[in-house]
Amino acid sequence: MSMSNQLVHLRGPKDNRGLVCSKGIVAKDSLVSPNGFRLGRHFSEDASSSHVDSQTGERRYSISSETSTLVGGARPVDTTELLHSLSRRLSQDSDVETLREEEREPGEPMVESLSPQLWTRIAQFATLSDVASLALSSKTLQSRLGSEAWRAMKEPEQKRQKIEFLARLNKDLPAYLLCFPCGQYHLRTQLGQERFRINYVTNPLFNCPMAQHSRLPRMRLTHARELPFAFVQLATRAKRFGSSYGITADSLGRRWKCSDSEWTHNTRFIIHKGHLLMRVVSTCPAPTDITPTGERMLLFERGDFFPYFSCCAHWKEGELSKICKCALRHIPKAPETLRSRLKSGYNFNVANRYRDFTAKSCDDCRDIRRCPECPSEYLVELKLIEDRSQGQIGFKHAIIVTRWSDLGDGSSPYNIEWAACNGENEERYDSFQMVGRRTISGTFESEVSNHLFLKRVLSLNPKGETRSETSND
Repeated sequence: MSMSNQLVHLRGPKDNRGLVCSKGIVAKDSLVSPNGFRLGRHFSEDASSSHVDSQTGERRYSISSETSTLVGGARPVDTTELLHSLSRRLSQDSDVETLREEEREPGEPMVESLSPQLWTRIAQFATLSDVASLALSSKTLQSRLGSEAWRAMKEPEQKRQKIEFLARLNKDLPAYLLCFPCGQYHLRTQLGQERFRINYVTNPLFNCPMAQHSRLPRMRLTHARELPFAFVQLATRAKRFGSSYGITADSLGRRWKCSDSEWTHNTRFIIHKGHLLMRVVSTCPAPTDITPTGERMLLFERGDFFPYFSCCAHWKEGELSKICKCALRHIPKAPETLRSRLKSGYNFNVANRYRDFTAKSCDDCRDIRRCPECPSEYLVELKLIEDRSQGQIGFKHAIIVTRWSDLGDGSSPYNIEWAACNGENEERYDSFQMVGRRTISGTFESEVSNHLFLKRVLSLNPKGETRSETSND
C-alpha cells in the first residue's frame, strides 16, 4: 500500500506530537489544523498546559493524547469560549476585577508612621482651608493636626478661607445652599423649583437672618436686570453632581424688553468643562444721521450713565462706547420713495432712488473685542429688522451688541472669573493668557449650534488706558 493511501498515524509513542499527512511528514512539535494549514510550534501544546501562549498571547490548539489520527487528533477551537474571554478582557468588568484584586491597604498606618511634628511642619506650607480639609479627612489626621484650623476660620479676617473650605462640602449637602454673607449652609426653600426672576420680584432661595442687612453677590446683566450668584451655584452643582443639587443651565435663559428704552435682550447659558458660559444679545433700532447727543441717548441710561446693553466692569477703560458709536455712523440712508421724488419736482437725484441700504462695518468696529481684564468678549453688528410702526411691514436697521462671558465654576464669589467680571479681583487677570487661543464666543457657538465662529479677536483696550471720573476723561 502506497504512502498516500495509508491512514495517517503517529510515528511512535514518544513522538506523539509528530504527525504525518497524506503528502509527507510534518516536523515534530508542529500541528496541522483541520483546514490543512500548518500551525507553529507554540500552538501544539498538551491540554494540561495553559491555553494562552506566553510569547504571543494567542490561544493554543489542544490535541487529545488518546487519539492518533488527524481527523480525531486535533480538537476544533471553542469559539464561544474564545469570544467570551475577549469580551471579559476588553470590558469594564475586567478593570473592576483588577481593582478589586489590587485593593490598596488602608493608609492609616502610613499616616500614623509620620510624627506629629512633621504633620505640623507640612501644615505650615498649606492654606487654612487645606489644613481644615486634611483634618476632616480622617481621625488620624484630626488627632495630628487638631481643631485649631476650624477655630481660626471663625475669625472675620479668615472669612475667605472659610468660604473655600465650605464650598468643598457641596457634594454632601444637596438640599442646602451656601450663603456667603454669613458663611453658613441654609436649607433650600424651593428645592428643585428655583426660577430666575426679575429684580423687583421677591424670590428667596433660602432663609438667611443676615439677608436684610447684607447684599448677596450678584452681577449686572443689563439695565435693571441682575444675575444672583446663587443661580450660578445651582447650575454648576447640578451639572457636576446631579439634578437634585440644583437646576439646569438652560432654565436661566430669558428674553425681555427694557421698560425704559427700545432695547430688547436675550440671554442664554451653557456649561463647558465645569464653567458657566453666558451670552447676552441686546438689540435696539437705530435711525440714520444720528447726532452725538442721540448716540448717547440711545446707548446710555439716564441714571448712572451705564450702557443699556450688557457689559463688564471695565467698559469705561476700553473702546466699547467708541466702537458702538462708530457702528451707528455706518447706517446708510434709506432709498427715496416715489412720493418723495415727485415732491422734489424736476430736481430729484436718480442715484438716491437706487441707494444701497446695506450697512457695512469698518475695520474699527467689525471685529470681536476681548476685555484684557476679564473673560468677556463683545461683537457689535448692524442688521435689518422688521418695522411695523407705520401699519405696514418695512425694514430698518438695528444695532446688536453681543457679549460672551465666562462666569467661572460657581464654587464661590472669590472665583477668579466671577471676580474679574465684576472688577473685584485682587490680582490682575490677563484674559489673553488665561483664555488662550480658543475664544469664549467660539466655544459657546460651537456648543450651541456647531457653528465655527471665525473672526479676528482684538483687545478692547489696546492702549491700556485707565480712565476715571475724577480726571474728567
